[in-house]
Amino acid sequence: VFRGSERLVITCHGSDVYMNRRVSNKLSRSALSRAKTVTSPSSWLSEFIMKKYGIGCVTIPNGVDTNRFKPKNDRTYRGKIVLFVGRLIERKGVLELLQAARVLDNYEFWFVGEGPLKRAINFKNTRHLGFVDDIVDIYNRAMLCVFPSHWEPFGIVGLEAMACGKAVIATELGFSDYIDSWKDGVIVNSRDVKTLVEAIQRLMEDEDERSRIGANARAKALRYDWNIVTSQYKGLYRSVIET
Repeated sequence: VFRGSERLVITCHGSDVYMNRRVSNKLSRSALSRAKTVTSPSSWLSEFIMKKYGIGCVTIPNGVDTNRFKPKNDRTYRGKIVLFVGRLIERKGVLELLQAARVLDNYEFWFVGEGPLKRAINFKNTRHLGFVDDIVDIYNRAMLCVFPSHWEPFGIVGLEAMACGKAVIATELGFSDYIDSWKDGVIVNSRDVKTLVEAIQRLMEDEDERSRIGANARAKALRYDWNIVTSQYKGLYRSVIET
């Protein structure tokens, strides 16, 4: 808040407005109505805010450090690894990915993160890595990355994996803002295990397509480098101050 003129900018991250609890909705509506400008990281969330609260919302994506998240050329072990990174909860699509792992038992499924579903990661072809010190190394070890969330405000893990040159399979809400399906990633329907299995199998077995998508993914991620995203916020703040 800028004193004297109350130039309040609010950035919505998802669960702060995308919840169906009366108290939360009431507080969100009150706060948003006082803001000079409201932003969100994805177009679907901006549209949701407009429909639910009648408030216009500027979409500015999250960014990724492309100097840190990048492909490695070393020859560290890379089996047929499918990687998931995120909180181990139902909303992240962990149960659907485990169903896919049960079917695709000739691939390894690695899970990075913690959460109540970690005990469910108990198949012979699954590994729970918990929190890791070098996530960039883990991204680079994987053949492809899968993020089957039911919804996300903006799936930053997808951009991290893409910046490492990985083919990413993800769902629409939270990832389709920056993934063009079958060009620089793959979009599948949430909760659709059959389509998820088919996409994983196709990318895993087709090296040329996987490499093509991975190269396009790196190029797309470069457009979301934090330096570019930061400049968008700077421009927004200048316009708020000047009006």
